[in-house]
Amino acid sequence: MPGIDAFALFVIHADGVDGSNDFEDASYGRTVTSGGDPTIPEVDTAQKVFGTGSCLFDGTTPNTLFLSSGGTNIWVPSGDFTYDARIRFATTNAEGIFGADVDGNNWWGVWLETNTVYLRHEFGGFIIFTVSWSWTPSINTWYHIAVVRNGNNFILFVDGTIVSTQVDATGFTSMLPSFNNGRSRFGNGANVYTLDGWLDEMRYSNIARWIANFTPPTEAYAKDNKAGFFNVFR
Repeated sequence: MPGIDAFALFVIHADGVDGSNDFEDASYGRTVTSGGDPTIPEVDTAQKVFGTGSCLFDGTTPNTLFLSSGGTNIWVPSGDFTYDARIRFATTNAEGIFGADVDGNNWWGVWLETNTVYLRHEFGGFIIFTVSWSWTPSINTWYHIAVVRNGNNFILFVDGTIVSTQVDATGFTSMLPSFNNGRSRFGNGANVYTLDGWLDEMRYSNIARWIANFTPPTEAYAKDNKAGFFNVFR
């Protein structure tokens, strides 16, 4: 289906050979690095939603599937954004979902802890803002999740349904972080949570793709090159 367009800053299908550490960005061709344990994150062909596999994380710090900033502030939202992915938890204790960080004093990220999803931004060692949503996921169940910023509204969707909308007018501070899938800093930023589970079909966009309930994608995102341009459908 459409979904890889000019607004999709990366799309990771997580397909490949079982146990492989090679991941590709299907949007702009950015370098995707499997960091941390030499063998994790890796492609797992036993668990997947689309394609041949998903990305397996084992909850061990500092495992992450990351993209470099390339010396720009591309991973810091200047306005609306959407992160959406398929996620499957092996545990639901304290799970890093995604985030971007320079260090423990300069970061933003999203994590699950005690049946609550948090989004926090810290800059210069000071917490700039935090929003949160109540959600109690089950283990070993695939979900489509989307974290959306639309103006001052921060919306969490699960399987296309709005969990809740939180309002915060505070903006993000420009910095040059790397983007991490399956990992986020938490608390005051000194430590990180890593996902114990799987991610599939990861996409980060610089627009608000959904602001009302929707039907989750039924197939992997794809480009529409028939007319020589990206398809801009959500």
